Amino acid sequence: MHINIPYRSFCWVIGTTSFRTAKLNLKIEQQLALLNEFYDKHIKEHGKWFWNNQTQIDYYNFMKEKEFIKGDALRKDKDAREKTSGLVDIGLITEDRRITEVGNELLNIATKGNFRDNNKLNIDKDSYIYFKQLLKTSIKVNDNIVRPYIVLAKVLTEIGELSFDEFTYLLPLAISVESTKNIISRIKELRNNKITIVDIIYEELMQMDNYKLAYEHFINQKVSEDLICTVGINRKSRSYDKPYYNLYRRIKNVFLAKKYDEIYELYLASKQINQKPGNLWRKFLFKTTNANSIKKNGINNINEDCPFHGCKSEIDIKKIFFKYLHVFKAMATLSDYFDLNRRYLNLTETLVFEDQIVRFDLLPKYFFETCINNIIDIAFTEDNNLSKSISLQDISKGLVFNEKEIYERISKKLGTVIQTHEQATAFIKDERYRRFNQLIDKKFNDSVLVELYIHY
Repeated sequence: MHINIPYRSFCWVIGTTSFRTAKLNLKIEQQLALLNEFYDKHIKEHGKWFWNNQTQIDYYNFMKEKEFIKGDALRKDKDAREKTSGLVDIGLITEDRRITEVGNELLNIATKGNFRDNNKLNIDKDSYIYFKQLLKTSIKVNDNIVRPYIVLAKVLTEIGELSFDEFTYLLPLAISVESTKNIISRIKELRNNKITIVDIIYEELMQMDNYKLAYEHFINQKVSEDLICTVGINRKSRSYDKPYYNLYRRIKNVFLAKKYDEIYELYLASKQINQKPGNLWRKFLFKTTNANSIKKNGINNINEDCPFHGCKSEIDIKKIFFKYLHVFKAMATLSDYFDLNRRYLNLTETLVFEDQIVRFDLLPKYFFETCINNIIDIAFTEDNNLSKSISLQDISKGLVFNEKEIYERISKKLGTVIQTHEQATAFIKDERYRRFNQLIDKKFNDSVLVELYIHY
């Protein structure tokens, strides 16, 4: 029986994986300047603005001419769309690539080069704009609307900090009120060794109808290549999942039929699974990824704690195989999104990513401690003012910077006295200087520093 099981998104991502770049804020601001210049040029040549395939090709060539990009894209129009789509997502340009009100505000700051902060969070002017934009930015995940930054603020306020693994694999699964509460609860259990990341991901996936349908279909049908491709729910093409059929057969033969002479064939089958899912399968099944060792030592190189060991029937094999088939795919997707989410969220200058930990910087931490419960109701709604330059209170009346309470909390935490904006500014500058020196000490030895000094 052939059925169609559609792929559905299970997590959020900010921006597009087709536009990964270091110094994202600089690249965004350069892109705005280029779009502004290209718009004027286009109007002079055509008398009006339109964003069609030819315009996109022209813009790609313009970016290349200005040395913003290098190389030659096979699809110049597609590349031009991808290079600008992230700016659409955060409201700096419209769908037809016109610079918005807030985009122009950011462009003006960048053009004048005046980034000195004039806000109570002590972040640069451009970062403050990104902060407000990320508070407004929402992502549609199937039937859900989610604002990732506010969800992150809720999670950090509840549990203080996130490990990189928690940030990568669990935070983006928070796409609704219910799933956010569940993720917070599960992270606490994870830290008490009551549950694993694999179990949490699988639990979230199995809340979705397409995974429930795929599971029932897989359990009740005779396994074939076509069945594997159907229940694999591949987001690109069913045919990409064909190698999983051989992997399944080898797992069944080794763990159920005890054909230990096929362990090397099991390893070869796992090598046919590409990229991160394949790496995860090999780490899951084997103690080593050394082919010669696996060929020579066979069963001794299978992980003792691999759950397939306890399987008494093919149903047992199916249940475990289905779980890890989808969890490893999900982990690969989430891992792919980590850097992108970090770069966009980091635009706000409110977060610290260091020592494999994600946490709020000092003022944002206490700001959200005092107001998160007043704004969480907007975390799963769309903001109609994404393209407009508005105040925090226009985003939500709950976004109030209560100086007295915030400074009292900071003073109590740090054992110092902070009562004014000026005192807070001085303390934060000292803290950033300390972190910068710590980074230098960790990442650069004296000879590297001398070399950098000579060259720059």
